[in-house]
Amino acid sequence: MKINNIATAIVQAVFNNNFAFGIGFDAIISEAKKWLRKNVFMAKLILKQMDLSGGTLNYEGISILNNVEATSSKGDRIRIQNRLLCTPACLKIVAKNWN
Repeated sequence: MKINNIATAIVQAVFNNNFAFGIGFDAIISEAKKWLRKNVFMAKLILKQMDLSGGTLNYEGISILNNVEATSSKGDRIRIQNRLLCTPACLKIVAKNWN
């Protein structure tokens, strides 16, 4: 197998709900979210893009995206920790301290 095919197979196995009988799936997703938030969806970068977009994306839009993520959780459980995106409150704190 080629390296790319091996990597793809590993990722598909790990992100499968049945990997290790589903025991580690929530932990895998949690770690993936932490990495994405630290390396991609950084608060400063979100604020910068909000400024550059001229109000197209605002705190209300971020709040709606957070609600979408929360309601996609299993059952009635709403996740409020380990979000992929910062909350508007988090963004406001970063914006206040950034100046």
